[in-house]
Amino acid sequence: MNLHERGKTRRKQRILDAVVEIVDDEGIAGLTVSRVSERAEVSVKTLYNLVGSLPEILDEMSGALFSSLKDQLQAIDNAEDPKRYFDEFVEKSKLFLQSDEKRYRAALTAILYSNIASGRSYRHTPSASGQFKFIAKGIRLFRDQGYLRSTVNIELLAEQMLYAEAMLLELWATKLIDLERYDLTYRYHLWTLIRAWAAESFTGYADSAILDVQKRLVSLESDRHSPTTLQGI
Repeated sequence: MNLHERGKTRRKQRILDAVVEIVDDEGIAGLTVSRVSERAEVSVKTLYNLVGSLPEILDEMSGALFSSLKDQLQAIDNAEDPKRYFDEFVEKSKLFLQSDEKRYRAALTAILYSNIASGRSYRHTPSASGQFKFIAKGIRLFRDQGYLRSTVNIELLAEQMLYAEAMLLELWATKLIDLERYDLTYRYHLWTLIRAWAAESFTGYADSAILDVQKRLVSLESDRHSPTTLQGI
């Protein structure tokens, strides 16, 4: 890469960083071309030449988010134990978001904005298709090993799980919940949906998993409202 190309790359990164900072500080409503141009210290013309319009920038950010997340989830792609599959799925998703919370919150906010503007549901967002495939694979593992009833509708159940994820990601992106609550609440939703389709021989295990997550949620809430915690706020 020559000097000119390196300069273009640095300017483009400044633009993307500026978008992240503005969205984090003010939400999507504060995002304008002029604000991004000013914060990135580039001209409006340079901004358009390097990254395009604001919708194009937001699409690039959301695409990069799910592409990176998909790479992280490849580690569970060969999983054979369904009872661990979704726990690992949620854990890796949480660790991924934790690695750069500000950037990924901005990217998710961009996805929400794009969906509202286009009238798309989260399920039909191109960048969410990888998530859907991972979830559907986990459901097949449960069914094929006899943990779910053979009549389970994999597509429908995967959609329900994906919508639970979308709801929680929206709450996290808008800073209404933190990643700990995202993690535990998502596990609760997943196990509750699995329990609804569980084979009779598997209901006891599913009930135990749900109870364990409930206890952890109660403990989390209790710790946050304890006198010691409140004194440290």
